[in-house]
Amino acid sequence: MKKQENKQQAGFVLMEVLMLMAIMALLGLVAIPSAMQFYREAAIEYETEHLLSDLRRTQSLNRLIEGANHGFYVRDGVVKKAVMEIRSEDYCVTVSSSQEETSMSHHYLPLVRVSRQWNGTNVDSGPITFKDNGELKNVGLGMMTLLICCEGWPQEGRKIMISKAGRIRVERVSW
Repeated sequence: MKKQENKQQAGFVLMEVLMLMAIMALLGLVAIPSAMQFYREAAIEYETEHLLSDLRRTQSLNRLIEGANHGFYVRDGVVKKAVMEIRSEDYCVTVSSSQEETSMSHHYLPLVRVSRQWNGTNVDSGPITFKDNGELKNVGLGMMTLLICCEGWPQEGRKIMISKAGRIRVERVSW
């Protein structure tokens, strides 16, 4: 009699465990996509602000450096420049002079990628530099656009647009 009761209890416990697993699976089906969407939005926003800040810093440094090279704040005739190299998985800001070079790189969060475009055409290489008045130095094709998005989700991305005149603005990607 006790053996039969133990078998019934074991069957009941097994049924409870299976029910618990089914409930957890259903919650996972709802929670995981929501958590991933939250991550994508937060990661894109973070990387956009980080990239925007470093772009503006590079622009500001070049204004100061170019001004110094034209006779303002002249110190020992040292020529300097600040450039930003943007790649799909990271970017690097380099400030160099005839005496030394300093660089800072930033790797994007997982799944985040950045691509560059000149007037809608993808361009992978070449540094971004600015003139002393803040204009893009290496521009001849008009506006530069940096597309920031998560892999597989381009419709949730951001665009950083830099005009020939050096105006920098951010927009949501609209498809």
